[in-house]
Formats: sequence, structure tokens, C-alpha cells
Amino acid sequence: MIYGKSNAIKISQVNAKWNRVFSEVARKQVRLQGDSAAGDNLERKKCLTYLNTNQMRKVKFINFRLLLTIGMATVMFTSCSNKVKNPLTYDEGVVINGVKWATRNVAAPGTFTVNPEDVGMFYQWNCKVGWSTVNNCAVSSDGSNSWNSKWDGNDASTWEKSNDPSPSGWRVPTDIEIKKLFDKEKVTNEWITENGVNGSKFTDKVTGNSIFLPAAGILLFGYAELDGVGKSGAYWGSTRLKEHVIGAVVVMGVSVDHGANWGGAGEVSYGYSVRPVAN
Repeated sequence: MIYGKSNAIKISQVNAKWNRVFSEVARKQVRLQGDSAAGDNLERKKCLTYLNTNQMRKVKFINFRLLLTIGMATVMFTSCSNKVKNPLTYDEGVVINGVKWATRNVAAPGTFTVNPEDVGMFYQWNCKVGWSTVNNCAVSSDGSNSWNSKWDGNDASTWEKSNDPSPSGWRVPTDIEIKKLFDKEKVTNEWITENGVNGSKFTDKVTGNSIFLPAAGILLFGYAELDGVGKSGAYWGSTRLKEHVIGAVVVMGVSVDHGANWGGAGEVSYGYSVRPVAN
């Protein structure tokens, strides 16, 4: 926008100068044409010809500068509109059975992992603090490193927007959206290895669009102990199951033994992965 404002001022200044040139030509023509007693008609014609020629040269030069300025402004606007998107906050996404899924897990709050097979961070349900493990020790995204084994999900019925760790434009999927991903009539899923990482691949039967959910494992509620890496994984849904007294939540799971499944009862104090959908 800085470039656009500057060039708009330059163009306005050039237009003003152009108008002054034409006004000067007009005044001199009127003065010379009206002064019939001042000299010879031939001399007046020569003078007019000289003035017109030189002033038109100025006009052409100004016209060239105007076009050049407009061209530079166009290039600058194009350059600004084609800025490189940050890969940690931007994801192209793919539509599978009517739902647009991100192709990567959530890493630290507000960011994606670098690659589709990367695990990312683990989250307790309805909590924006991410967790990872380093040398079997749990490390949090906010630096507190204080695992709350008694977390109750803030007693919410759905994942609150203020606590959603997904990047801008994305959110934790609902139970209905998860169910559509597991619709066997429209979507296939298979256990595969992607760049050395085990997980489940979901493919739209019509479009061929697919996503890969790595078997990231889960963080157990007691001491944030990581379990099941490479063999299983669980992904949060935003919908809380009302019929469960403990406060379980709809999750989608991937497992080498049981394949992909959804609708399981995930305990809110556990640490699961997040694969968001578009708003």
C-alpha cells in the first residue's frame, strides 16, 4: 500500500504538470493570434510553429513518464499481491467427501508441521497448550511444563474457539466432519508408511484427493508419558459426548492392529494430535 500511495501522488503531479503545459500553449497562441498589428503574419506562424513543436515534445516526454510511472506501479502492486506465503501458517488443504482437510498436523499453537508425516504437538481437549516429548520428558509450548492430569476440558460442551490451536482459517473438526472422512462408501483408508512414518492414508474415491495421518502415539494423562508411537494415534474432534460421565470426546484413531476408526471415547486429559479442517 505504501508503493500504491506514492505512485498515486506521482501520477497526480504529472497530470497537473501536463495541464499547465497545455494552458501555457493555449495562452501563447491566443496572445500571438490576437496581436495582428504587432508584426508580420509569417513571423507569427513561425513563432507558433516553434512553440507548438517544442511544447508537444514536452507533452510527449511527460506522457512517456506517466506511462512509465503507471507501469512501475503495476509491477509493484503485482509484487505485493504475490507475496510468498508462510508454510508454517498456510496449507493448501484438500477436499475429501465435501470437507476441506489440512494436509499436516498442528505443531505449536497457530502453526503446521513442516511435512505431512511429521507428528506435531499433542493437546489436551479444549486446551491451547501444545506438548511434545524430549528425552522422555514432556515439554509444553508455553514454557510452563506443568502437565495437568486433572484437566476437565474447562467443562465445555464443544472445543472453544479461544482455545483452538489451529492456524488462522482452520479449526478442530466436528464429529460430523470426522464421520464423513470415515464414510467407506466415499473414502478409502489404508495403513501405509510415508517417508519412514507409519499411519493411515484417506483417499476420496471420486477426486483422488488424500491426506496422511501419522501414527503419532498419545500422551497418557498421568505423567504425560508417550505411548504407541508408530503403532497407533488419536486425533481430537471438537464434540463432547454427553452420555459419558467422565467427559469423553469424539476422536478418530489410526492403528496398525485395528485400522482407522472414529467415534471412540477419548479422555479429555489425554494428549492427542490435531488435524484441522477449514472454517
